[in-house]
Amino acid sequence: DRSVSELHVVPLVGSWAPLGLSAPLVAGGNVTAFAVSPDGGSAVYLADQDEDNRFELYRIALPGFVVNRLSATLVAGGDVSKFQISPDSARVVYLADQESDEVIELFSVPIDGSAAPVRLAALPATGYVFDLLISPDSSRVVFRADLDRAGVPELFSAPITGSTAPVKLNPTPAGTGSVLSYRFGASGRVVFTGDVETNGTVELFSAPVDGSSPPRKLNPPLGANRDRGGGDGFARRQ
Repeated sequence: DRSVSELHVVPLVGSWAPLGLSAPLVAGGNVTAFAVSPDGGSAVYLADQDEDNRFELYRIALPGFVVNRLSATLVAGGDVSKFQISPDSARVVYLADQESDEVIELFSVPIDGSAAPVRLAALPATGYVFDLLISPDSSRVVFRADLDRAGVPELFSAPITGSTAPVKLNPTPAGTGSVLSYRFGASGRVVFTGDVETNGTVELFSAPVDGSSPPRKLNPPLGANRDRGGGDGFARRQ
């Protein structure tokens, strides 16, 4: 059916026909995103498989092609919006308004569905997790969220298993300053940009992924009306 998006597998050498991986979809349902785990043992996909326009997270065991749902039961109106598989292929971290409609929170679940999802950060009623990255060693999740102040995205880090509460990686912003972008650097550190020291002046910082020491500013002092701006908030190489 040309109007339905499903998930299929085909051999690199065409010795057999494509094989459908996703479970049968409800009328109007579609697979909207998928990823294969680094070890090749699982395919994880996002779909309104069981109810039209309710997007949930599913995992297919490879081989075997057994499908199971990874996300927990969603509140009325809730959906899973984004997900990532950890580099060690052990867990899936996802964003969803799972417990309160329109409150996007962060959850982690074993990729085989052997335990229920755990919430990594409890947000206020107006809170929102904007994005996430899993650390290269699969131990922590770094994410931007307005966890402390509504409308002020800051940078936090939490164990991927939810064993302890999140820690904040950036200095408390001045005024309405916020963290704009981030990525992993060397030696287990996170590099990020934001106007967290001077409102309106975007600078470059580095912090340990576990928040064990204060962040360091990486750029030299900036003149008036200047910042470390690049296309994604990081400095361009001249």
